[in-house]
Amino acid sequence: MQATEPAVNERTLLQLPPVWGGILGSFFLLTLPLGWLLINRPPSEHPVTASIALLYFAVFGVSHFILTFFLYFQHENRRYFARDRWSTFTLYALPVIILLTMAALGAFKVAEAIPVVGVVTAYVLRIANYGHVGRQSFGVLQLFKGQARGQSPAWTKNWENGFFLVMAGLQVHTSFAGGTIALEQPLVKLVAAGLGVLFVVLLFAHVRAAQVSGLRAQRVVVAYFIIQALCSALAAAYTLLYAATLAVHYVEYHVIMQPRLFRLPLDTRFGLDRVMAFFRGRQLAFYLVLILLAFIATGWGRLTAAVFPTDPGAVTRLAIHAFDGLALFHFVTDGFLWKFRQPFVRQQLGPLYFAPWTRSVP
Repeated sequence: MQATEPAVNERTLLQLPPVWGGILGSFFLLTLPLGWLLINRPPSEHPVTASIALLYFAVFGVSHFILTFFLYFQHENRRYFARDRWSTFTLYALPVIILLTMAALGAFKVAEAIPVVGVVTAYVLRIANYGHVGRQSFGVLQLFKGQARGQSPAWTKNWENGFFLVMAGLQVHTSFAGGTIALEQPLVKLVAAGLGVLFVVLLFAHVRAAQVSGLRAQRVVVAYFIIQALCSALAAAYTLLYAATLAVHYVEYHVIMQPRLFRLPLDTRFGLDRVMAFFRGRQLAFYLVLILLAFIATGWGRLTAAVFPTDPGAVTRLAIHAFDGLALFHFVTDGFLWKFRQPFVRQQLGPLYFAPWTRSVP
């Protein structure tokens, strides 16, 4: 007997069509058009493409970096992660260390003076970047599978984890191999073939589960896995396309974080919580402010160069590398602090994602 869909008023967050539809739709509305532009009208040759890419990066990409801080410094998060000395160091000192270190590397041309530092920094940033995206793809896939009541076989979880991790490694390799996948290398060809076989096996398992269960939520699992696997493969094949494939990552981050921003309890005795309380009924205003901050951050290099005309090169380099620090902080926070295995994180997010979803705001 086929499983029945939950009643409309009992759907959980990721079963709502605007949520999974927005995530999946971003591939068709953003990734494909932008990917076509990047290939056929390269930014280096077409100023219009460069402007579109910069606008896209500011609105979706930079905003998702900045969004992290609105959650990071809310009182409940600070209270939990400042429970002991090491946690307090991680909460307050780690972001400052990351930002200042990356800024100093740029401002003082450390990579030029000590080439090995430049190489190590490049590898750290790219591994963190590609690895972070792959981990999020795996994590959101598990959330979708949870919404489908675990219809997919249990063994798929570990293999999906391996699939996205190896894909991330292949993306790093491509990025250092000139931006095009090096299929002339036997090991790369073997890894790519293995990933292709694994994709087919996992897809078959998810499709079979969708046929047996009859659940729309399981069909969403199939669609999401296909799209994220395709995004991973495109980025592994051609580094230039990575920017376009990030659209799904950016959009799903905003979608997943929206209930954390506007539904978690706040303590209005504290400044940021009071700010978020003000925006509870003004979500459009919040996102307009967020985009404004993203534009300011994106144009930071040019702005600082104008303010400090005596040495625009050093200041601009500082701004650019501080932005790398912002991205690295985002990767560390999402990858190591906000793991779902953390009891605090599970306690916060479980009711948001897995309890029956209503329109009411607590």
